[in-house]
Amino acid sequence: MAPSSEKKLIEWIESSGKAEPGPQCAHHILGHGGRDSALRRWGLAKSEGGKKATLRAIVAVARKLSVLLHRLWVSGEFYKPFPQMV
Repeated sequence: MAPSSEKKLIEWIESSGKAEPGPQCAHHILGHGGRDSALRRWGLAKSEGGKKATLRAIVAVARKLSVLLHRLWVSGEFYKPFPQMV
């Protein structure tokens, strides 16, 4: 996604109050209720640096989550929170 379209998405998330399911799930993963996983650790590392970094991390985690869910759906595998450790 181009930087300008990412900026528009972040502005939309901030202003609308109607977030899509992807960013809502990503926000939960990165929040206090999220379980420990490789995706959460990656997102928390991306979110360091302020509010804009946190919003970018939410969008990035939402994208990774959508790719992960599609991959699990296509392959029929089960979710592994830490895939390299298994």
